[in-house]
Amino acid sequence: MSNVRSTVQALCNKAPMDRRKAIVLATTLLLVCATMLSIIPASGVAHAAASNSRVSLLQSSFTLDGVTLSLNSASIPGKFVVSPGDDMIQMASSVASHPYREMDIEAIPFNVAPPLEALPIAHSGEAGLYRSLLHQYRASHGGHLIANVPAVTLFGRQIRGEANLLNLQLDGRQPQDAVVTEYVTEAGGRLWLMRMVRGLASKDLGRESASRASAGFLNSLATVSVSSATLNKPSTLIASLSQPHAHSQLSTRSPNPRLAPSVPFPSWWNGVCNYYNFLRDTGWESWQMNGGLAGVYPCGPRPWAGGPNHPVNFYSGSWGALEFQCVELSLRWMYLAWGVTPYPGNGNGMVSNFAVYHSNLTSRIKEVYNSPGCCLFPVPGDVVSYCSACSAGHTSVVMSSNVDGNGNGSVTVMEENATHNGMETLGVSNYYLQASSPGPVYGWLHNFG
Repeated sequence: MSNVRSTVQALCNKAPMDRRKAIVLATTLLLVCATMLSIIPASGVAHAAASNSRVSLLQSSFTLDGVTLSLNSASIPGKFVVSPGDDMIQMASSVASHPYREMDIEAIPFNVAPPLEALPIAHSGEAGLYRSLLHQYRASHGGHLIANVPAVTLFGRQIRGEANLLNLQLDGRQPQDAVVTEYVTEAGGRLWLMRMVRGLASKDLGRESASRASAGFLNSLATVSVSSATLNKPSTLIASLSQPHAHSQLSTRSPNPRLAPSVPFPSWWNGVCNYYNFLRDTGWESWQMNGGLAGVYPCGPRPWAGGPNHPVNFYSGSWGALEFQCVELSLRWMYLAWGVTPYPGNGNGMVSNFAVYHSNLTSRIKEVYNSPGCCLFPVPGDVVSYCSACSAGHTSVVMSSNVDGNGNGSVTVMEENATHNGMETLGVSNYYLQASSPGPVYGWLHNFG
């Protein structure tokens, strides 16, 4: 670097007639060298990258919650997986491994809470509140704030965001350091949350090393833009809630007959899906969403679709669950089928928290982490966790698997508080479980029994 400074000084000492050219050359030399050595704040380098007309941008277009989005960026991990229009989770997610990269866009219509996030019901004017709550969440979970994060362009406006260095379970057996950037804006009767994640190699652990390693990722954020000519289209999620399958209080609906089970019927229930207790305590009816697995099945109403949260304990003194959040189904399955007592965690913590609370069971029930290559994939009964970078995430239970000898196929899961029918099919490629509407899968629990 001392040689660079000497060269710059010599250029600036040129004769007056050559001085203007020399200064331009010196400035260019400093910028190039500083970029290579990651010594310029992220915002400065990002601005230079964004203003460089020779930067080639990748493009992607998809429709989310009825709005057609056009995304441009110097880096897009892969093809976006987009939620169906009537899913409670309205997210488009793009993921790639080695190194881990993730790009998500969540659409949150007003008067709806985002199921994947520890955030309240969305209202106009509350983008700042969302940003503040996300900041508090990251700080409380060990996040190290990264300064001078470039703005992105969302719907024609420059939006400032926040980046944190976090330790997350992404796509390997061990948690790894990752940079998580988050941006929130309001447009078209919705709040929009955009999140980008970049995993760091083990050699980059530590705040200073991680900062240097993530410089290129942070610089590329200035190239990100999202636009739409259909922002005023009505929300498909809101429209779906007026359809018969979404109603939670139907006077003509009665409890579905219970299928022949292979696991015990929940002792704390009174009727299918705890129908009579649920009705007594909330004034709402509950119902079975599909046939489920071995006598365990998902139930409605979906809390984020307007239904109530109904607290239950599987037995006296147990860790409580909320009917019918996604976590309730996974805990109920593990308790009835595996004998695992309930334990704390959001949807994205069902897998990673298991060993913390049940270390005595880890010889029988093991965590399997989602990674391409032979030869593991989820099978019926496995408990899946999604979106470790989300503030709440999601969880489900595998109902069936159809994967060939090359590791390609699909997995169908049962879930609560997401799809209206309580099931979803996820693709499998090279034994890697693809991202779905609740975001990327980082792993699952398997009972080796």
